Formats: sequence, C-alpha cells, structure tokens
Amino acid sequence: MRRIVGALIVLAAAVFHRAGDLSHYWIPVRGAVSPPPAAIASERPAKRSKSGRAGQEVPPDFRRNPLIFFSSAPKDSLVLLPGVGPVLADRIVSARTGKRSFTRWEDLLAIKGIGPKTLERLKRLAEAANP
Repeated sequence: MRRIVGALIVLAAAVFHRAGDLSHYWIPVRGAVSPPPAAIASERPAKRSKSGRAGQEVPPDFRRNPLIFFSSAPKDSLVLLPGVGPVLADRIVSARTGKRSFTRWEDLLAIKGIGPKTLERLKRLAEAANP
C-alpha cells in the first residue's frame, strides 16, 4: 500500500512539475478567503507572434537596398528584421567578413539558419518596403 501511495505522490509531483504554471490548478476551497495567486500568472512572458516583431518598422537602409543592407549593416540593425535574431545576425556578420558583399538573394542561402522560407519572407518584406 505504501508503494502505491508513494508512486501516486511521485506521479502527481511529475505532473505538476511538467505543467509549470500551477495557477490554473487552483481549486476554491469552501471557507477560503484568498484568491488564486495572480503573481504566478502575470510572471509568464507574453507570447510573441511567429514573425517575431509584428508591426515594427524595418530599418530605412533595408528599404533603400536590402542586399547592401545585409552586406554592411551592423548586428543591431539586422536584429530589427522579422525572423532575424541575435544568433542569425551573428552568422550574417561572420559570413560577410573577408568575402565580397551579397549580390544576389541566393547568396544568403549559404548562411546556416536562412532557408528558402526565411529567404522568401525577407524578399516579401523588401518588396513591401519598396512599393
């Protein structure tokens, strides 16, 4: 009997640990005065959209000529593009050092992390920025 109870306790602990935020498990108890802990629910980070920074303006240099932007922009400016995070910006900067600049969109495919979908998204962003 003790083994069964112990196994149930371990199972319950694993379920609660896997759930992370326990605020949705709060069950009101008759006579309880305090509401569920709101601090737990408010500490969760806000979910980001799939594109990352929806609604944010692209850098003005990207609007003028996107390929020159990729060839010369610092990491801080590259991170402003949707779908380009700090790691991918580092890879872009390291790929262009010691080499010639990017002259075709397909040159960006050589960078790990930029695949056909990301390249297409960046092309569409460039077309939208230059109507």
